[in-house]
Amino acid sequence: MTNWKQTFWAVWVANLVTAIGMMSFLPFFPQHLRDLGLTDPDSIARWSAAIFGAAPLTAGLMMPIWGAIGDRIGRKAMVLRAMLAICAFVGLMGFAETPLALFFLRIGQGLFTGFVAPSVTLVSVAAPANQQGRIAGSLQTALAAGSVVGPFLGGLLSISIGVRGVFVFVAIAALVSALCVAIFAHEDPAHRRPKQDEDGGLRGLLRGSFGDIAVVWRNPTLRLTIAAVFFMQFGLGATNPLTELYVEEMFALGGDSWVAPWLTSFFRLESEAEMRTLATSVMFGGMALVLLVAMPIWGARGDRVGHMRTLIWSSSLCALAMLFHALAPSIVLLFFARLFLGGSMAGGAPSAFGIAASEASVETRGGTIAAVVSARTFAVSTGAIIGGQLVPLVGISGLYFGGAGLVLLSSAGLWHLNRRGKRAPSTASL
Repeated sequence: MTNWKQTFWAVWVANLVTAIGMMSFLPFFPQHLRDLGLTDPDSIARWSAAIFGAAPLTAGLMMPIWGAIGDRIGRKAMVLRAMLAICAFVGLMGFAETPLALFFLRIGQGLFTGFVAPSVTLVSVAAPANQQGRIAGSLQTALAAGSVVGPFLGGLLSISIGVRGVFVFVAIAALVSALCVAIFAHEDPAHRRPKQDEDGGLRGLLRGSFGDIAVVWRNPTLRLTIAAVFFMQFGLGATNPLTELYVEEMFALGGDSWVAPWLTSFFRLESEAEMRTLATSVMFGGMALVLLVAMPIWGARGDRVGHMRTLIWSSSLCALAMLFHALAPSIVLLFFARLFLGGSMAGGAPSAFGIAASEASVETRGGTIAAVVSARTFAVSTGAIIGGQLVPLVGISGLYFGGAGLVLLSSAGLWHLNRRGKRAPSTASL
């Protein structure tokens, strides 16, 4: 096995294990907040959104900086830094006694734990140029697979050992991931950015890193790509933390009166809370399963017909899927809307990473890819926080309508620019 393939599989397995751990607790903040003593539904919704969004918010701010630093000192070191930080911060969440403590730990998690961007970069710089979309899509399947297994495992673990035990499980999973990368992943120092023309020490490192970030933002193709993935993730971020509450609303409407007793009987559930937990796990897991299957397909399509064209199709279908969420009258139709959303969202990341790889040299690719990932994570955080504040005013279905509108606007912008010929040379026209 060649070095780049061994590195790919080491990073793939590490991302899978870490993603399983992360998704085993992320969907269940509302349940944990009830365990901490909160009872008001609006308060639970606001705190869930704030805690959910705190980590992506700080990660979105820090990720381009970590990416540019990784271009200089090594992408493998950045992966290890992120996974060890997850071990520390998430492990401490198991001992938090208040919503505020969880909130601050999530902030710390975001500052130090962005592992997706350095993982993609570590593999991308060694992989063949004509396989960037396939590699990015395949690597993203590790995250999607973790998102399939994680919610189901988290639901079962939270029922048997409680959410606090789940946090300890995540810390152990992140430690195992770090060991996998440390032992099996390889990095060629020649792929790092040359240090000449930069001052030595931390000051020079930071100055050069911020300079690289400025270069990314001056590139019009990258700016448009970043804006597109931001709006796609913003719509998802505004609604994902509230999925458990949306499921609860659907059960209350009674449109699927046969579902609740069937779930209770088949899985031998003892309470309505356990039924909601399981249904939420199915919503997250089903969507992630479709992501798992669709990402490599979207990535291969981008390599074949152009990543910009693929991104336009992905964002357009994403807007339609969000409209289906807003209009779904029952829990069963909501589930199928989640599957559709997973299939359409799957094209965003591989396409954006393919565009980023074509626009950046090997030496500066970490900062470029980190900027794309930063936009996605920052969108999740701001979407979660804004969604939590707006939900008492417009309801969860209203958030889906708003998200669909934003994504549709970004899709129209991509289509217009592509049609005018202002796309990257590596992309294809519509």
